[in-house]
Amino acid sequence: DGRWSGPSAASSLNLPSLQPGPYTVEVDVVDGMSEDMLTGAWLECFGRVHDFTFEFFGENSPYPAVCTTTVEISAEQLDQPVQLVLRTPRTIAPAECGGHDERQLGLRVQQIRLIRQS
Repeated sequence: DGRWSGPSAASSLNLPSLQPGPYTVEVDVVDGMSEDMLTGAWLECFGRVHDFTFEFFGENSPYPAVCTTTVEISAEQLDQPVQLVLRTPRTIAPAECGGHDERQLGLRVQQIRLIRQS
């Protein structure tokens, strides 16, 4: 199960303000519209680009996978809501691959974990 990113190449998750410090962000991805959709993805937070490291669990596919990065919340950002933006190189409609679904999709995300580092 999960939710697809799209229809644009940028999909956002809005969070309340967080305590300052470093956070590990883990994104569980269970499917994608193409193999390079995953390896070309990155995360943005407060305008900064955060590249992912990947742990792949599929045998003949990059899916499922866990994408991990670290974001830093500064003291100046203490009272600001946090927006995590998952970016993919593009989106693809399943109809372009022989299906009937016209939605523009990127990655199917099952879960996002935000873990405060001590």
